[in-house]
Amino acid sequence: SQDDLNKLAEQMQQNTLDPEKDSGSSELEIPEELKTVTTRSIVTIMAYLIGVKQQFIDSYFRNDNSDLLSKLEQDQDATLLRYLCIIRTQLMKHFTSVDQSIRFYMKNLDQNSHFEEVDFAKLSEWGFPILKPNYEADKYLLEVSKLINENIYRVQRLFPEWVKWEYIRSLFVIRNGNFKNAVHSERTKYTASTQFYPYGMYLNWSPEDNGNILWNKGMGRKDTFLYTVTCKPLKRHETKTKCSSGTAGFENSQEFKKEKRNGKLITG
Repeated sequence: SQDDLNKLAEQMQQNTLDPEKDSGSSELEIPEELKTVTTRSIVTIMAYLIGVKQQFIDSYFRNDNSDLLSKLEQDQDATLLRYLCIIRTQLMKHFTSVDQSIRFYMKNLDQNSHFEEVDFAKLSEWGFPILKPNYEADKYLLEVSKLINENIYRVQRLFPEWVKWEYIRSLFVIRNGNFKNAVHSERTKYTASTQFYPYGMYLNWSPEDNGNILWNKGMGRKDTFLYTVTCKPLKRHETKTKCSSGTAGFENSQEFKKEKRNGKLITG
């Protein structure tokens, strides 16, 4: 119920965590309107950043967090990351068709319906001219992934102090030895298990172990993204949670019921 959600939100705001600071943290000023956020707001921020389709944002998040979403949409850093994540996900999901469209029909990304929610002109205005002549899908995927790695620090200021930023950051960044091989490996993993990713949007994680990050029901209890970022996920052989202090999650909601998957977050 809504009362249960409010109680859980209050509980999480009282349980202050002290996460390790990321070496690449942003020096940008924290907007006053984003200093106090509820647990539901954390999920809304994450959904916006990873590029969840606008129709889902409007249907499942707008009613509860209309003001927050309006501020995120006006925030250049948040929208920059959202656009980059949409591009990366769509390149991974529709790699062959996008590549063929570019090579055989001379249609760049801005002429492809898969990227209709991306404002390429705005990206260029902000200093990120994504569109290039004679670029194939592979080059775009590598370049956009690199841009996400380099600019993820911009959105740290959107999250409260008790959220584990190093874990949030790891969900966006692809780094594992040879960068090109790592990106290709992530694409292979993603396309094989898209049903386990939140609203079908790519994140750098193990979908077979963690399930849907925006709605999880595992080990006989209800867990959510908030629990994931405040308590580090465990491997299947581990039995105790790795939390700084306290745990929390959302009660079941109709929004998440509609989009939930069958994956599980193993927390002990």
